[in-house]
Amino acid sequence: MGEVLISRHLFQILKGIQSFGEIIIHSLGYFLVVLGLWLLVF
Repeated sequence: MGEVLISRHLFQILKGIQSFGEIIIHSLGYFLVVLGLWLLVF
């Protein structure tokens, strides 16, 4: 029973890390787009 609980907990942590990484990648891409537009304007 304990092992199943631990693996499920690890799976949740990995899913959380993955979604957090996606958020970072999206915000980084957004930042690069804004930076590119800013450089074009100025």
